[in-house]
Amino acid sequence: MPNINCIIHGSFGKHLDLMEEIAAYFGKNGINVVAPKFSKVTGKTGGFIHLRTDVSQDPIQQELEYLNAIPRLGAHGFSYYVNPEGILGNSTSYELPFEQMMYIRTIFMKPLKDPPAYIPQNSVWSPESLVKHVKAYHNYPPPIIDASEGNVANMLVNLRMPGLNISIGGLIFYGPEILLVKTQKWGGLYSTLGEKIKPCESINNTLEKCIYDQIGISDVIINRDICSFDELPTQYSKKRIFIDKMVTIPKQKKLQVKLNTKENESYISIKPIDALNELSLEPNARKTIETYAQVQELMQ
Repeated sequence: MPNINCIIHGSFGKHLDLMEEIAAYFGKNGINVVAPKFSKVTGKTGGFIHLRTDVSQDPIQQELEYLNAIPRLGAHGFSYYVNPEGILGNSTSYELPFEQMMYIRTIFMKPLKDPPAYIPQNSVWSPESLVKHVKAYHNYPPPIIDASEGNVANMLVNLRMPGLNISIGGLIFYGPEILLVKTQKWGGLYSTLGEKIKPCESINNTLEKCIYDQIGISDVIINRDICSFDELPTQYSKKRIFIDKMVTIPKQKKLQVKLNTKENESYISIKPIDALNELSLEPNARKTIETYAQVQELMQ
């Protein structure tokens, strides 16, 4: 099971006991709470509560220390907002847009009434339901963006922090065969799985998260690089740099794929040489598979 990390947000003044109770419950059930580190209350500055484990009594530094925990979430991490009345306090409202701009998965205890922030469907979970999901699927519940929300969701994506224009992809092996998806993004052509590297995520974390989100598999081994190249000119997307790695799925009795049908039409398990000869591949996937085949030929 991958490491599931979590940051808990909420009003220390109103809901500190509830937040600490949820953190303990998460910890007992395999969810590691990286922030805050709950401890005895030592003081108060205005409406800002200080804990014994805080590195500073300065509210500004205290808040920035809290935000600096975000990179520790990793590929399977999420943030949980304790908002039993549906409302976020001032400090928590400050934290939410940071995480949205950094592609962090945000989950709420109750439907969000205020501030008027967009959150996708499937983002409201009680602690008990959330633990049950994590135990069953070894990851947080994925967001669901309904067609009616497309406009608002795209507006949020356009606001997100620009990162390096680099994508990480995986040629995923299950035994001698590779897994490819027929994707709407590429007009029905078959492709490998890949995603743009986001702020605060490592290459491997981004790839692990992409594989889980797209085909529902969390138990993978990321191996050597296959190739890196400028994206080949197409009508579908802007130019970027691709790094493709070899990924293996440990042998199972039966391959369990949970396809993300919002983005992919179908998947296929096929030998690399057959994929090159028989499938309509998008240009980047074809280049990666050809490079792999050439390397294998040289090694024989």
